[in-house]
Amino acid sequence: MFHAGTIGGSIGLDAEYCCRRCDAKTDLILHATRLVRTCKSVDCQDDIEKILKVGVCILRGSQKTSAKELLSHIELAIKKKLAEAITRTEDEILLSEARKSQMGLKKEMQPCLRRPETDAFLT
Repeated sequence: MFHAGTIGGSIGLDAEYCCRRCDAKTDLILHATRLVRTCKSVDCQDDIEKILKVGVCILRGSQKTSAKELLSHIELAIKKKLAEAITRTEDEILLSEARKSQMGLKKEMQPCLRRPETDAFLT
């Protein structure tokens, strides 16, 4: 049983889209490049990672040199974003621990007040 519009086997697409209606092929490397440019204007780190992963899906397995180069740049960007997120998380943990230890020290050290007319201390 065959379904309309399905293709069996390999049709030799390399980072390309083939329109089922008109059989025209569209190069997807340009679209992946636009995705990378889009990331420069996006503020949310989660969105950037999702956009870059779409680019990886488009380019993965391509034999074209330009697609391979772009893919390696995208994968490097993803690794850098993950490394930054890990470093940021570690820094936040260290900062939180430092604040907790400072709070503990402040509780242990009671402030001493001095009477202005004498050298006697009040606690």
